[in-house]
Amino acid sequence: FPTTSRFYAMRWVIDSQGRWNSTVSIMPSGGNVMPSNTPTMIRLSADGSPDTSLGTNGMKALTGLPATVSVNGTSVPMSYSLSGLANTAKGTYFVGFASSGGIPSCNSNSGSYSRTSYPYYFSLESGLLTSYGTNGLGAAYTTETNNTGNCSSGDDSFGSSSYINSEGRPA
Repeated sequence: FPTTSRFYAMRWVIDSQGRWNSTVSIMPSGGNVMPSNTPTMIRLSADGSPDTSLGTNGMKALTGLPATVSVNGTSVPMSYSLSGLANTAKGTYFVGFASSGGIPSCNSNSGSYSRTSYPYYFSLESGLLTSYGTNGLGAAYTTETNNTGNCSSGDDSFGSSSYINSEGRPA
């Protein structure tokens, strides 16, 4: 892997060939620098070595994916962290979710926050599946969270979702 950068994989998704897939944000080594705005896919072979069929060092920049998607007049910022795989008649898609709404910080005042998550599908070949839902985002799922402002309490839910269930909805 590149030694001039550091990265963090959020969630690993294993495909039907036993390869480990994730997305990463690339950050230059040393210092606190904001991550790259271009999501990057990383894939490891079943034995843990970089899958160079995806790209150099098993990595491929996911160019051409929209940074925001409009749903009924609401601009939804896209986050390309992988949640799972969906096998369809047209091929295999990676699934994830994008969210809009409050994401309070640990230092914020207490209060209630609303967050809406939208599932999406994308492939490495064709990008975001824009024929799904509205401009590529499926039915919304909204959560309400009461933030105590205490990050050490272990309550970091803040209305987030962690995977896509069998109905294609965030859970």
